[in-house]
Formats: sequence, C-alpha cells, structure tokens
Amino acid sequence: MSKRSAGSHAPTHFASAGAGWLLPARVRLVMAFLLAPALALDFAHATVCRSSGLLTHLLPRVDAFPASAHDLSRKVVGGEQAMFPGINAMRRASRIFIPLFHSTIGATHTHIVQGISSMKPRIPPPVLMLAAAVIMWVLHRRFPLAVWVARPWNQSGSVVAAIGVAIGVAAVVRMHQAHTTTSPMDPGKASSLVTDGVFRISRNPIYLGMALLLTGWAIWLGSASPWIIPPLFVILITAVQIIPEEQALDQRFGEPYRAYQKRVARWIGRPV
Repeated sequence: MSKRSAGSHAPTHFASAGAGWLLPARVRLVMAFLLAPALALDFAHATVCRSSGLLTHLLPRVDAFPASAHDLSRKVVGGEQAMFPGINAMRRASRIFIPLFHSTIGATHTHIVQGISSMKPRIPPPVLMLAAAVIMWVLHRRFPLAVWVARPWNQSGSVVAAIGVAIGVAAVVRMHQAHTTTSPMDPGKASSLVTDGVFRISRNPIYLGMALLLTGWAIWLGSASPWIIPPLFVILITAVQIIPEEQALDQRFGEPYRAYQKRVARWIGRPV
C-alpha cells in the first residue's frame, strides 16, 4: 500500500491529533448564531430581575431634580419672580411628565415581573427533559457540525449521567422521607421544607440531575450541535418551573424559605 493510500485512512474529525479542539471559522459562526437566543434570554432574565432596584434608585432622583433646580434658582436670583424661565418651564413640565414616567415604567416593570412569576407549571419537567434529549439526538444526526468528544472518550458521558440520576433519586427519596409532595405541577402543596441531604448543595437537585443527564447525553453523542440544548433547558426550566415553585414556597413557608435561599444557590453551591 502506498503512503498516499495509507494516509487517506487517517481520522479527519476535530478531536484528532494536530487539530486539537479548534473549530474552523464557519463552524464557530454557526455556533455563535445558534447560541445567540440563549444568551439573549439569559440577559433579558437578568435585566428583569435587577431592574426593580435600579428603578428604585433612579426614579426618586429624576423626580427630585426639578425641585432642586427650583430651590437653587431662588437662592441665586433672589425671588420667585426673578427665576429663570427655563427652570419654571421645567417644573411645570415635571408636574405632568414625571408622574407619567413613574406610572408607565412602574406598570411595565410590574407587568413583566408578574408575568414571569405568575406562570404556572403546565408541562412536567421530565417531559421537557425527554423532548430536549430527542432534539439533541436529531441535531447530532442531521447537523453534527464537528466531533468534540471522540470514541471511546464519549463513553465518559455515562458517568456524568449516572451522577445526575443519583442526585435526582436522592432528592426524591429525601422528599418522601419528609412526607412532602414530589409533584412539580403543584408546589404549593408542599407540607414541609426540605433543606438537608442533597438539598444542602442545591435548592433544585432534581432539575440539577436532569441537566446533568442532558450533559452526559451530549458527551455520549460526541458532536458539537447537541451542546446547544442543555443551556437552553436550564433557562427554560428556570423560567417555567423553578420561578413559580420559588413563589409558591415563599408564600407557603415565608422567612424559613427566604433564609434557605440565602444559604443555598438555585442550582448548585452558595449564592453569589
């Protein structure tokens, strides 16, 4: 066999020696385009969650500015009749537009926050996880893009998936021991607040286990495109399941649950 024919059988995937983990520009462009919705959703969620404090900080200062300018002009010029015309006009406009600004921005922000927090769980999380796994398989079969984890290293995904299953099972067992509901469709029926066991490392160990299952599945598939789905699953399950659960548990248990939120992060570890 000639050297040319022997070299033609060399592996050409991106995990081979010499290619490293680098991706060509075209693949990186496709990945960036596909990941843009996830990044946009994450940014929007963070913006909504933090806008309340920002508005509370800014709006009183906007409202106070015309009054401060009015007082300053009286001291400098020396009388109501000698005030600058621009200051008078600004004060008259502020009586109309500042309350309108308060009501419009406040109502819009309240509507967004209530829209997120008042959503009730409608689809069981296991169904969402299975749907995500199917989409990952379709992406792997139709649009693999590149090989990120080659055989036999892709089999390490089973270890990650096994850890996810162990965490989820441990959470369900602990909830049964505490005689509280494990149904994700009506978290308001929880009879006790579980904060020990795996709940010491995550407030949502069952959903953490599902995310690890999808991560292990992505490693097992080995190609690049399935990795789009696990981050989207985390964002989706947070919006449609975890936030309504947090609202229900806060109403059900009050201060003990809020103290638990300060000790343990939503997904894993301690709050930042």
